[in-house]
Amino acid sequence: MLLQRLEALPVGSFHYKLLVITGLGWLFDAMDTGLIAFVLPVLGKEWGLSAGQMGAIGSIGLVGMAIGAVIAGSIADKFGRKAVFSATVILYSIATGLCAVSWSYESLLIFRFFVGFGLGGELPVAATLMSEYAPTNLRGRFIVLLESFWGVGWIAAACIAYLFIPVYGWHYAFIIGALPAIYVFFIRLHMPESVRYLLSKGKVEEAQKIVDDLEMRLGVKYTGDLKATADDVPTEKPKLKDLWSGKYLARTIMLWIVWFGIVYSYYGIFTWLPAIVYQQGFAFVKTFEYVLLITFAQLPGYFCAAWLVDKLGRKYTLSLFLCMSGVASYFFGQAQSAE
Repeated sequence: MLLQRLEALPVGSFHYKLLVITGLGWLFDAMDTGLIAFVLPVLGKEWGLSAGQMGAIGSIGLVGMAIGAVIAGSIADKFGRKAVFSATVILYSIATGLCAVSWSYESLLIFRFFVGFGLGGELPVAATLMSEYAPTNLRGRFIVLLESFWGVGWIAAACIAYLFIPVYGWHYAFIIGALPAIYVFFIRLHMPESVRYLLSKGKVEEAQKIVDDLEMRLGVKYTGDLKATADDVPTEKPKLKDLWSGKYLARTIMLWIVWFGIVYSYYGIFTWLPAIVYQQGFAFVKTFEYVLLITFAQLPGYFCAAWLVDKLGRKYTLSLFLCMSGVASYFFGQAQSAE
């Protein structure tokens, strides 16, 4: 069967190339999300924004991400992962560029919403595409490595803030954030469409060609049935309500709770950390230095998790890092100085 051949492919240059292509999307997403965290202290002072207004600017993008994630998933099932991935990258790039020319608090809110909408739409599509091509025995590792690009993106945002905002102002940070639109050309050239998506749309020959090409590039000679069979083509379309059926109910609830806690604490800390440190009396440049150091600490965690996830399993690796994060967060809250 076609899907069995896809699952049986050995890890090769194709998988790492796809990891880089989708990972760059995550990197640009994180860079864009991180930019607003570093811009807020400067923007708040320049525009004389209240705490409530700064909170709205920092949060409106997350609202857009929530809506974009829900809508983009359905659209990707209809038009394909590749097309939606490209469209969302263009959307948040253009919206970020428009943030640079914002003329008022209200206009910035609108542009940040569309930035979030594009970001939220791109993230799950990239992760889905990577998981569909990653070998079963190493799927966890590839997904964690994909998410490690998020940490690199925050580092990029911190570097942009450190090097450009003090010298050129916050406008240039957003202009740089618009550059990922150019990346779409590489997506169109080097990213394959999802085989499962093609099969679901009855495009069997196109799916067959992708698998044939991959086997040839990876030096695989499949000895079984080379043709797609009826088992490859899904007969029943999954529905959102299936997540709340008896089979998935417990894991859905637990994953929603865990993911809510992770996102709540992560964005709560990283979005507001530059502003909090600045409010403690540190200069802009010093603030960026501290946050950049903390951001770098994410990378060892990602790489360690990528190694452990296929050794200990998803559940135990997640539990271990959640416990470590809880302990570290407690002591972070008790800190009396930036040092």
